Amino acid sequence: TDRPMCGITAYLGFRAALPILLKGLQRLEYRGYDSAGVAIVEKAASGDVSLYTCKRKGKVSVLCSAVDGYAGSGSCGIAHTRWATHGPPSDANSHPHLSAGGHIAVVHNGIIENFHELKKFLERQGITFRSETDTEVLAHLIELARQGTLTGETGGESHELPLEKAVAIALSQVDGTFGIAVVDSREPDVLVGARKGSPLIMGIGKDTEPGKEDGAEYFLASDASALVEHTSRVVYLEEGDIVRITRDGHSVYALADVLKLVNRIRSQHSHAHSGRATPVAGGGADEVGLPLLSAHERAGSFSELRRAALAMAVATGAIPDAEGDGAGTAGAGAGAAAESKADGSGAPPPRVPPASPLRRFVSEEVKRRVHTLEISLQEIEKGGYKHFMLKEIMDQPRTLQNCMRGRVSVQAEEDGSKRARVVLGGLQAHLSAESAGEALAGQLPEARLAAARRIIICACGTSWHAGLVGEYMLEHLAGVSVEVEYASEFIYRGPILYPDQDVVLVISQSGETADTLEAVRLAKRHGVLALGICNVVGSSIARETHAGVYLHAGPEIGVASTKAFTAQITVLAMIALRLGHLKGRIDDATMLQYAEAMLQLPGQLEATLPGLQDRIMPRSKEFRYATNFLYLGRGFNFPVALEGALKLKEISYIHAEGYPAAEMKHGPIALIDRFMPVVFIALKSDATYQKIQANVQEVMARGGTIVVITEEGNTDFDDTSDFVIKVPRTLEWLSPIVTVAPLQLLAYHVADCRGCNVDQPRNLAKSVTVE
Repeated sequence: TDRPMCGITAYLGFRAALPILLKGLQRLEYRGYDSAGVAIVEKAASGDVSLYTCKRKGKVSVLCSAVDGYAGSGSCGIAHTRWATHGPPSDANSHPHLSAGGHIAVVHNGIIENFHELKKFLERQGITFRSETDTEVLAHLIELARQGTLTGETGGESHELPLEKAVAIALSQVDGTFGIAVVDSREPDVLVGARKGSPLIMGIGKDTEPGKEDGAEYFLASDASALVEHTSRVVYLEEGDIVRITRDGHSVYALADVLKLVNRIRSQHSHAHSGRATPVAGGGADEVGLPLLSAHERAGSFSELRRAALAMAVATGAIPDAEGDGAGTAGAGAGAAAESKADGSGAPPPRVPPASPLRRFVSEEVKRRVHTLEISLQEIEKGGYKHFMLKEIMDQPRTLQNCMRGRVSVQAEEDGSKRARVVLGGLQAHLSAESAGEALAGQLPEARLAAARRIIICACGTSWHAGLVGEYMLEHLAGVSVEVEYASEFIYRGPILYPDQDVVLVISQSGETADTLEAVRLAKRHGVLALGICNVVGSSIARETHAGVYLHAGPEIGVASTKAFTAQITVLAMIALRLGHLKGRIDDATMLQYAEAMLQLPGQLEATLPGLQDRIMPRSKEFRYATNFLYLGRGFNFPVALEGALKLKEISYIHAEGYPAAEMKHGPIALIDRFMPVVFIALKSDATYQKIQANVQEVMARGGTIVVITEEGNTDFDDTSDFVIKVPRTLEWLSPIVTVAPLQLLAYHVADCRGCNVDQPRNLAKSVTVE
């Protein structure tokens, strides 16, 4: 499970927006469910336009009840389901948030890190805040940007900026992450979206054609589950994109120049406070040159520095002029400005004339490819199961089959023998200089992996546990040194990376986990090959890594990850097997044995899962009264013990810990009594099997309740354990795929017996788009 963020959905078309938005929120509720809200642009017969808003603490069903009497038919609107970051769940803190005049409504996924500074600045402008959230500052900033206040530009309503340009300017003041959707009652037929660090997808209605209003409709959403019943045509907005949607088409622009400007201001702020403020030379596609900030500006807050530098950049031409000659660098005008400011005279920031390039603020339009969604409506329905989590556990045979389809094969040769192959197309395309830089251009990711002296796996939560299993597999089969890092720690501890020796491999179900994504960027800054394993096609990690492998596990709606975990292990097994064969550590005969064992896994699970559920369900009624669980495993199944403990505590709220079995004597054994179930993963195929048997005896001697996961046919624990769960036999290095299934079912049924909301556990949601 990733730590959470919110869900956004928006609509502009010919149908009533409210039912579409509410259904979208229900599809997205697994992303956050402590409050929800909608804002709809309503046009009265008189021609007056207003925003209808309704926000409620609680689940989407509470919001549905609140809008039950709504009689409007507005066809443009935005909606949001929240996981609280700033301010507790309440009606006031729910999204959408409005500007002071009530014209602008914003929904936001992400975190504004300089929220306090921005709020103080806005309060000095006389704005009163109605919530405790960071998002409300966006609504007010966009309003000020429309009026020209952020850059010193004035001129009244006749000089108000178009909505998408006001949004771009407001976002230039923001430090943090965002996926946003914005509407303005003064532009009732416009919907604006933008993203940086948080996902945003645009859906294009199946009958929508450019330039035609009849039948045209557009959608925005945090992920495809909110769109799939309306369209299969989507555009994955890229980092720094802003999209303007109208009834006759859409345009995508790059916010890159704004974001580069923010980074430069941050750099100058750092220099100013270290006493080393010097002019920064512009020039080059990656930088926007800015004049030196004056003493007056250096004395201000970070937000004021941003405003001042933004105004100077506009005045001097540092911001590109899409309709003029601006080149994205400061020219002679910037040099003159630097001279006039360098004396520390304390002069206020320059005012920007009404005809400034600010009116053409966003870049030239960029083209984004239209993709076809590969998921179906059936995949995001429960399909007769009580919960999505149970459906996804029972779906794992099909998931494993899809994950290996076309990748692992056993084929008959002309001489009658059989030959096994593992083919991972995502690792077998030559890297281009454009995508990977000159140093990696022309290389095959697969060959670079095989030559690596060290593979660093970065992930969070359940994906980190999968990475630990991958460490055992890669070292065992491919003979390569592997380190597994929490992405959140890796990105801040200044890791030592060697471009010619290391490969960074990141794992994320959603492909949007903020810390993991930052690990990709860190690797790329060091010139290290960055590879990804993720489930969501078109996600940020899929786009930003040099190459990678998709899980093909299908949508995972339950917050507690199950089928994605076994799919991640399967992908890691394929990579390890392929590398071992490439490096000559695995001969053809062994390769055949291993591939056949992998291909048997879906059938083995399919035959076993129903019986496992029948055995585990009744015993869960007893285990629901436990207040602590201990999970123990060794070797390949030590990470499975960690994952089993995580599953139980995140959905049943029972405290659980996972340990290597040998570590039990170094502390946890002090906790053991008859009220504390101890779950052992004890397979005869494990090289340390006899040592695990000794650990079981130690727990018995202390009166502990013993649960054992072992292979079919093993009777060693039948008379000594309280509950024995048997799984299919397979190779030791593949065993985590079968041993985790009963632990998933145990967690599910214990939580269900306790009356917990299995699919939406408290304080959690599906994907982490903040650090």
